Amino acid sequence: MSEKTELPFEKTDQHQTKNPNQGSTMRYISRTARCGILFRDEAFKEIGLTGTQHNYIAVIHNHPGIYQHQLAKKLIVNKSNITRQLNLLEQNGFITRRLDSNNRRQVNVYPTDKAIESYPKIRQVLANWNDILLQGFTDDEKLQLNTLLDKVYQNALLATEGTLMQEESL
Repeated sequence: MSEKTELPFEKTDQHQTKNPNQGSTMRYISRTARCGILFRDEAFKEIGLTGTQHNYIAVIHNHPGIYQHQLAKKLIVNKSNITRQLNLLEQNGFITRRLDSNNRRQVNVYPTDKAIESYPKIRQVLANWNDILLQGFTDDEKLQLNTLLDKVYQNALLATEGTLMQEESL
């Protein structure tokens, strides 16, 4: 059995009682997310993407011509982040942006051939990471975990709904 690694900022007290409401859920979710970014950074290096840009490519690939503000909503990021990432993706040849012919205030985002060619690699890396995370889980445990994580996500959406609405009105 492997020993649990203590991080430098953690204080362990073996006599401490375990309370599931002490914030450990977010700590594990955040750490897992950071590990995922590191994994994807390494895996996507060869195609010129970072560990977070794959989401942009996936949505744009599946919704060619998506409005920039719709993309921000789907990815749950603010307007400045979307603009910054799209600038980088455009400079690196993954996307093109065009003003909408019916509404000059709307910007449509399209995948380039480079993005389309990268999409299978993105899907494979994500599948590999999912397999790594779920090693040793039974099918029932996988289903239960996904159900619970969906509840966490829905609670997070509800808690940030006001923030997301404010961002849209800016």
